Amino acid sequence: MVNALTLDDAGEVWAGTADGQLLRLHQDLVVNETPRTLAVPRAIHCLCVTANGNLWIGYAGGGLGWLTASRFFQF
Repeated sequence: MVNALTLDDAGEVWAGTADGQLLRLHQDLVVNETPRTLAVPRAIHCLCVTANGNLWIGYAGGGLGWLTASRFFQF
C-alpha cells in the first residue's frame, strides 16, 4: 500500500509504502530505491523533495531519512 507520494523537479514520482519500500517512477519503469536508504524497513508516512533535489523521508516510529544523490542519513 502506498502511503506517500511526491514529485521531484525532474518530473519523477516518488512513492513510500506501508512496508517501507521507497519507489521511483522513471519514465515507464518502477525503480526500487529502498537499497539506497540503508534503513531498516519501516512504514513510510511522508515524503518531501527540497528545491535542491534532496528527498526527506518520514518513517513510522523511525525518525527521518535524508536521501541525496550520493548519500543517505537517518535521524
